[in-house]
Amino acid sequence: MRKLIAAIAVVVASATLVACGGDDDGGGTPGGGSTIAKADFIAQANEICAAGSAELATALGTFGPDSSAEDLQQVFVETIIPNIRGQIEDIRALGFPAEDETTLDGIFDQVEGVLDAAAADPASMLDDSTDEFAEVNTQLTEYGLDTCGEA
Repeated sequence: MRKLIAAIAVVVASATLVACGGDDDGGGTPGGGSTIAKADFIAQANEICAAGSAELATALGTFGPDSSAEDLQQVFVETIIPNIRGQIEDIRALGFPAEDETTLDGIFDQVEGVLDAAAADPASMLDDSTDEFAEVNTQLTEYGLDTCGEA
């Protein structure tokens, strides 16, 4: 079981942000057409991710060596995925820097696919031999969303 707990902890660390809310509302930029300066966006998005990570750490703090794979899968579906989706929803509500809207939408859409697959097969997320979030974490970190993309 320690391996399962370690695996889910890695998934949570890798997926601090990497979930995506729904499509934008068609207003040109997420959040209803507003734009935000890149530096402000990065600072506020990283704050959202830090708060989400703290909530996830609390949820995982209840697991120990006797936790079952089923328990871990349940927390993934009921807590981790919704938490990450909420982070993305909050980040999208900030609006994106106009020059980076396409890039950010692409990154978040990619992660949404990973989360959808994880929700459909949560057992796959306990396999620590792969990191479904590695590519998107790299993209987030390169953009400046270090807290959101930390693995």
